[in-house]
Amino acid sequence: KVLNAGQTCVAPDYLLIPNELIKPFVEEAKTVIKEFYGNSLKENSDFCRIVNDRNFNRVSGYIHEAVEKGAKIEMGGDTDASQNYIEPTLLSNVPENSNIMEDEIFGPVLPMIPYTNLDEAIEKINSKPKPLALYIFGKKDRSIKKILKETSSGGVAVNDVILHLANPNLPFGGINHSGHGSYHGYFGFKAFSHERSVLRQAALSSIDLMYPPYTNFVKRLVSFTKKFLV
Repeated sequence: KVLNAGQTCVAPDYLLIPNELIKPFVEEAKTVIKEFYGNSLKENSDFCRIVNDRNFNRVSGYIHEAVEKGAKIEMGGDTDASQNYIEPTLLSNVPENSNIMEDEIFGPVLPMIPYTNLDEAIEKINSKPKPLALYIFGKKDRSIKKILKETSSGGVAVNDVILHLANPNLPFGGINHSGHGSYHGYFGFKAFSHERSVLRQAALSSIDLMYPPYTNFVKRLVSFTKKFLV
């Protein structure tokens, strides 16, 4: 969410996290942000600004609307319209009917959605449109395989984000709501190539048997062939 201030099509739009890990995650996020940008994030030019006024108003509006509906700012929340600056922000207790949970954010804001078990998390993923990217963090292969088996997304990265689209040996694309088809590397060559079908008929062809008039020989041949097709 800090890469280009979250303005990428594969930035996560929400975080599913065990309820007991929310506080430790927030503290760790604060530590990492400080390591990245120091004590004066707003003055640090390494952190991107929102691309224009319209999108600044849109993303900052998401934060304000969510808070008005009961969401809590766990980290960040500072904005400055003169710079199109939005501080990396973590939200908890975000209502499902808030705009930030229904739209693609394209900004440095991350709603945190608690869950108690893996089935609940999978159900939450499947209740929403199929995402362009799904990021799984964990050590248990069994859990990772379960998520892969029971969800659908354009692509997946395990224990990392975004890097799957940088690998030219992997296809990049969406599914259903998040897109159609894929490209990059060989898959891009296939996607932007046209495979033209060509049939060349021989002088003698069994297709002649399909033309009327249908003789007794043809009828007997059809009856004989049907025995092997039923």
